[in-house]
Amino acid sequence: MKIKPQIYHSALVIYCILIFILSSIPGDNFPKVEFDLSDKIVHAVIYAVMFALFFYSLKYQSKYITLHKYSLEFALLFTALYGATDEIHQYFVPLRSCEFADWAADVIGALIIFAFYKFRVLQMRNIAPVILLLFFAGCSASNNANVRKDMTVRITGAEAWLDLMPGGGENSNVFRFYINLTTEKKNSNDKFEVNNFKILTDTDTLLGKKIKTEQTEVNQGIVNISIYPSEDEMYVSKSETAPSQAEFSFELLRGDGAKVKITTSKLTINKVY
Repeated sequence: MKIKPQIYHSALVIYCILIFILSSIPGDNFPKVEFDLSDKIVHAVIYAVMFALFFYSLKYQSKYITLHKYSLEFALLFTALYGATDEIHQYFVPLRSCEFADWAADVIGALIIFAFYKFRVLQMRNIAPVILLLFFAGCSASNNANVRKDMTVRITGAEAWLDLMPGGGENSNVFRFYINLTTEKKNSNDKFEVNNFKILTDTDTLLGKKIKTEQTEVNQGIVNISIYPSEDEMYVSKSETAPSQAEFSFELLRGDGAKVKITTSKLTINKVY
């Protein structure tokens, strides 16, 4: 049975809208462990499917000869561009982030299917089973990982301000913040580490800055983790342009290897005189 071109076009539009909607949902309210391999497999599969939809939509349209003739190449280009715009879109969604590694996984997924079509490694009718196999493999890896190392984290407080009270000189650090997290231990001797700490303001991106952390067990197995600025670190001085917003992004690593990425919402930076 021949499929009408309109079906391919409609499927592509619906698929793109669905991805946009899912990307618009704020994340990390109840963060789950991120296992990079399975996460990237899912990204690759989603965009492999998108590439196939782009390809069929372009191949079976007759309005633009160039798009029809080079449907594979344009499908790859459009898929990569959509993946890039999706990551940029997530940058503006609360508690989501824009990551180059995710975009790279999107492109790799598209490239795999591109190679299958381009070099005839597989017949076209065999592409769908391969995509489904990769998808279920990714989901299986993710589910198994979460069973072994599940971790739930809640942001219970976050604030940022500029200490502009007299004293300290023009080059003294005036940026202050605190972030409070609540999570749970798997073992009684579990320790937590904060890695890849980033501060994104409307005037600058601060990377590699030292921070202070405190870990306190507030209940049986429940831990409170507080993050503060380091006293000997320079974040923002009085002589610099004062930022008005800040977003914090970092990874929380538990002793058993479980890891979760945390991104706060954009915080308004108050000024204290």
